[in-house]
Amino acid sequence: MALCSNKKVRVIPSPIHLSTDIQNDGWVVVVVDILRATTAICAAFASGCKEVVPVGNIDAAMSYAKRGYKIVAERGGKIVAGADYGNSPCFFRHKDMRDERLAYTTTNGTKAISLSSSLFERVIIGAFSNFTCLTEELIKANSDVAILCSGWQNTVSIEDTLFAGAISDALSQHHFILSNDSAELSVSLWHDKKTHILNTLKASEHGRRLMNLGFEQDIEFAAQIDTCNCVPQLINHKLVL
Repeated sequence: MALCSNKKVRVIPSPIHLSTDIQNDGWVVVVVDILRATTAICAAFASGCKEVVPVGNIDAAMSYAKRGYKIVAERGGKIVAGADYGNSPCFFRHKDMRDERLAYTTTNGTKAISLSSSLFERVIIGAFSNFTCLTEELIKANSDVAILCSGWQNTVSIEDTLFAGAISDALSQHHFILSNDSAELSVSLWHDKKTHILNTLKASEHGRRLMNLGFEQDIEFAAQIDTCNCVPQLINHKLVL
């Protein structure tokens, strides 16, 4: 891989922390929602999904049904009544998704994606699931990188911050500069927790919430590195490969 110099990596701990100084200025933004939207989106594409339309609200998502889309809708960890699918990466990874098109709305992740699409020219999806191919794509792009953590309802989440630290650490080894305190803090968290990813996810606030809802297998899947060799990116308001 070619070495990158003088490029920056910045971590945005939740959408409410998104500042104006990096918008529309050549940055690539990586949207992260480890539990579970970006992990599930990677799983859907790895199983053959054709496209995903991130939608901010339930009614708008449901309107895509008449256009032939399957509806993925989740709130508070639970599938929304009337939706075809919930937000489970395990379900998508083990289902034949060939040629399916999804209209996708979740509590946190798709809102962060939609926000990013209005502010950045290039938006891509990140999770532990696509860690290596994502890192390679960011190095190849040779642009400044902003990692936007979806968090939980505009608060910081440890699982997204942990992943942001993993990516920031990997990029720093290719001459990217950690350009804000959140990047430094996330790397410190990664160094402390990288041998305990699963335990960290299970102990997180949202991890405990999902465990109570019976989604332990989703957490276990989300903690695995490189289960999906794909980097979904947003083009014309649709996620595609």
